[in-house]
Amino acid sequence: MRKKNYLIIYENYLYGGTTTHLINLVNSKEFKKTNITILTNSDNEGVKDLKKNVKNNKVQIKLFDTLNGHVSKFFLIKLFLLIFKPLIFLISIIQFKNYLKNLDYDFLIANCGGYGNFRTEVASIIASKINGKNNNYLLIHHKYRKPIFWRFVVIFVDYIIQDFLKKIIFVSNATKRSIIENSGFNRKFEDKFLVIHNGIQVRKKKIRIKRLFNTKKNIIKIGMLSRIEKYKGQADLLKSINELNSVIKKKIVVFLIGNGSKKDITYIKNIINEYTLKNNVKLLKRINENSEIIIKNLDLVISLTRDFEGFGYSIAEAMLYKVPIITTNVGGSKEFLNSKTANIVKPKDCKQIRKLIIDFINKRDKWKKKALYSSKFISKKFNSEIMSQKFMKSIR
Repeated sequence: MRKKNYLIIYENYLYGGTTTHLINLVNSKEFKKTNITILTNSDNEGVKDLKKNVKNNKVQIKLFDTLNGHVSKFFLIKLFLLIFKPLIFLISIIQFKNYLKNLDYDFLIANCGGYGNFRTEVASIIASKINGKNNNYLLIHHKYRKPIFWRFVVIFVDYIIQDFLKKIIFVSNATKRSIIENSGFNRKFEDKFLVIHNGIQVRKKKIRIKRLFNTKKNIIKIGMLSRIEKYKGQADLLKSINELNSVIKKKIVVFLIGNGSKKDITYIKNIINEYTLKNNVKLLKRINENSEIIIKNLDLVISLTRDFEGFGYSIAEAMLYKVPIITTNVGGSKEFLNSKTANIVKPKDCKQIRKLIIDFINKRDKWKKKALYSSKFISKKFNSEIMSQKFMKSIR
């Protein structure tokens, strides 16, 4: 029997949960039974990670360039791209019509991190339909991003592509609600909507955990693994650390691990200087290591996203690796976090964050016990094999 060919269209610029999800999906047992082509943009920061971490020899990674995904620093070019966005989107459809003609595939999955603009993945769906392919699927990870201009046209495109899709898959109920309430997708197509929660890869083979951070022996290492952005809540953690007494401060070092824009990095550096936290806070770029190695180098992982998480991979992985967590419970993370599995705070509640850090330092055994329970829970309920099985059942 001929193996099915899957084509995954994936336009992205920064490494994040969308890339982690894709790696976990194609590395699963179910997807190793298929042939997979990942078609992604050449300036995708996650390409190196895909090449390094995809262990499925049935996966090919191919690169594309489209005008629709072009990003410029120059104001006049930005203005041109904005004014002529519908025309550029139309050109992308034509480009993909030609791209896809040369590819042999049975199923197309348009893999969108965010949604709510003239997406290149959406152009690929229209092109695939024009080429006579009917097995087209849309996968959406994050909340709806309302376009500043051309909203009516974007809504109209949503309405049109509903007929071109077999299923619209969301990684959480929170993502589904955000998209349905704001996009042009019609609720009468409810039978096409499907939620498949993200899954983490549970490795049976142990890996060697090398030391990443040079600290004194008894220092408690606290980590925050996310892109440096205001909505990710790094500033809330710094304010909480600043409010700790000097005795507690001497016991901890916080590692903010992630890339960010020059503006956001400067903002965090200024807060560190303002609070005189240079001895307590280390600002690091994203570490190009297996997430298990990074997380197991930490004693406590914190996530303080202020408004929405499609899923929250860094927290889910910390749970898997038995590392205690403090986290906000926003968006899709509500669907796997509760008081039994996590130590939860409200967004921007610096007082409670501070209290939990102190409690962790004073009652490590209690926190480790919860971490052990969390690991069993997440590995059983939200693993990548369960996720991939659900994908295979729905994509046929």
